[in-house]
Amino acid sequence: MRCFNSVVCSAFVVCLFWLQTSFCHQTINNEQTLPAELKEQIALVGKEDMNADCCSVTPTDIQLTRSTIKKGFHRDVQTSLRVLLDPRHRCTTCRLLIIESLPKGLFVDLYQAEASALFGGPQILAFEDIDLEKPAYLSRAHTILVYPPKVSYITPSSPSHLHNDNDMVNFTSEITVHLRYHRPSDQPENQSATVTLQAPYLLMRCREVPSGRSSTATDKTGGKTTVQLYKAPCDGTNKTLCNWQLLPLNNRESKELYFDVAVGQTSHTFVVITVTILATVLGTVSLLFVMSRSTEKSKPD
Repeated sequence: MRCFNSVVCSAFVVCLFWLQTSFCHQTINNEQTLPAELKEQIALVGKEDMNADCCSVTPTDIQLTRSTIKKGFHRDVQTSLRVLLDPRHRCTTCRLLIIESLPKGLFVDLYQAEASALFGGPQILAFEDIDLEKPAYLSRAHTILVYPPKVSYITPSSPSHLHNDNDMVNFTSEITVHLRYHRPSDQPENQSATVTLQAPYLLMRCREVPSGRSSTATDKTGGKTTVQLYKAPCDGTNKTLCNWQLLPLNNRESKELYFDVAVGQTSHTFVVITVTILATVLGTVSLLFVMSRSTEKSKPD
């Protein structure tokens, strides 16, 4: 009986897996997948118009570098990616899709991102509207899709590199993120809070050439290489869907970024309110005084 239940359970899992995945010359492997919430969001974005181009590659080494610049509540997140590929493919160019899961203490300004894209910045697509004014304790986490603007050409790796028989592709991206204000603390030792940006999920889409290389890559044992494919918008315009290959990323925790944000103190409430009221009153009086002087000067003699 136990054996029969195991067989039924296995059959159900296989059927569910077959229904949720897409095929393009390759068999899909479910060893590393996107979280369930991201699968659902991607499935609901865009139109059901799939591009036909699909060229699978086999990454042999992935090097992700993340860093932040600037200080305060406005930071730039820089992402650099180098992927070494098994040369047994027929691809010439690749594009990158970065899926960022932003915590509730962090957000991107979509209007700023749209303006930046006009001058060579990445396209950013969000699954929902982002309120720019809410503090962290009234906000919620959200997901964005980041599309670096440049197409990366696949080139042979440097002969001095350890994997000198591999092809290589490079990507760079930079986005501006903003920290939200946190709830004031009544404990003097809590002067700051830490906001953690998790490692992104990386998806790549490569284009194939008509001829010149074999149509499918094979592994060292002679079997076909399996890859994980997803349907996601082809670019930030969100008009069509394309097949994207998920890149495996090990040690995701080591790629997290940490931001320290100042936390207000409730003991400063009286001082802050007093100074704010005084500044408002003095500014209003000064403005009325200047306006009255201007009115007197403009009167005819």
